Amino acid sequence: MNDSDLEKRSRTDPDCCEIMRTVLDNIRTAIYVSDFQTHEILFANKYLKETLVKGGEDNAAADIEGRICWQTVQKNQKGPCSFCPKPKLLNEDGVPGEGNTCTWEHKNTLTKKWFLIMDSVIQWVDGRSVHMESARDISDLKEKEKELRQKTYELKQKAQQLRVAAATDPLTGIYNRQMGGILLEEAWKRAQRARRKSTLCFLDLDALKEINDTFGHAEGDRAIVDFVDIVRKIIRRVDILCRWGGDEFILLLEGCTMQDSEALTIRRIQRHVDTFNQKAESGDESFRIAFSYGLQEIVEPFSLDQVIALADQKMYRQKMDKKLVR
Repeated sequence: MNDSDLEKRSRTDPDCCEIMRTVLDNIRTAIYVSDFQTHEILFANKYLKETLVKGGEDNAAADIEGRICWQTVQKNQKGPCSFCPKPKLLNEDGVPGEGNTCTWEHKNTLTKKWFLIMDSVIQWVDGRSVHMESARDISDLKEKEKELRQKTYELKQKAQQLRVAAATDPLTGIYNRQMGGILLEEAWKRAQRARRKSTLCFLDLDALKEINDTFGHAEGDRAIVDFVDIVRKIIRRVDILCRWGGDEFILLLEGCTMQDSEALTIRRIQRHVDTFNQKAESGDESFRIAFSYGLQEIVEPFSLDQVIALADQKMYRQKMDKKLVR
């Protein structure tokens, strides 16, 4: 008996058909066969009846052969399912192509369970091409995937929080010296490559020790935060601001000359500081803010360290000049 004879016998021999049904009924996969045109269910194994039909709210009958698939294995469908895979199994001429298959994942509308589904075209006992679908329950796997995605998301969030914490000054919320140094080095390289003017500003609060001694260190910290808030309101998003030391800050203004930096940024900072101090004089604030600054353009052949040192020296001379005036 050759393969062709065996295939013919399996379609016509009652004993062979019964053997095949027994095998399919004991597979832990939901299997059914339906007609391409009418969507009539021609065969359904026991596992499908127990899981999709008996497990559904509206379909208690176990004998489902002869019923319409989209009315039986799905819920609240008013016609063939929009996600029905049958069109994908057709050839270009619209005829089911034997051997055509497609694999997909689907959350069943009846049981709300997830299935890994494989659809294919097979030849039925009467010789016509029909649709066969096998669906394996992967709900537990999808739940584990969901848990894994959630854990991955939480780990990414935690990693991001750690990166931010490692780069941020905890008092002011701006870059700390370590991250500031990295960003300043990158900005210095950009300025060198583009050969454009950029200016580094070294800022230093005046008389912070007096604020600490007079009003306490908590007010000294608040003076630092208030000053940083003033600067942050003025500078652009592309500018780099970092806390370099206790009351020292570096502000890098990309694409700005020293003249523009002083006119457009430093003077605006000073005006906002003056407004803050007017509130102090009226009794709304306990202390006044003052600052000194030094500006240095990034130009060849100065290294970044040299640029910072030159701006620091200019700031220090300004601070000393203020003391002499007093």
